[in-house]
Amino acid sequence: MMSCLLLGTAKTDDDFDKFSQLEAYMDYVEQCAESGFRVIERKLEECGDDNDLLERRMLKELDLLYTSVVENDI
Repeated sequence: MMSCLLLGTAKTDDDFDKFSQLEAYMDYVEQCAESGFRVIERKLEECGDDNDLLERRMLKELDLLYTSVVENDI
């Protein structure tokens, strides 16, 4: 699935050839993972030791994403 996402960003034949290589694919996966960890780390820092606050905020964000992406497309 990740390789499909990367290939979907190709704008030229050269991009397609480059993104078809395993090294480019692995770099993309690593970038996605690192950015996800940074987001989670920021959320943890904002809430301090309050796990209940973190849970409420994450559930609220999930609800907002669901509403904006799924319910608005129905």
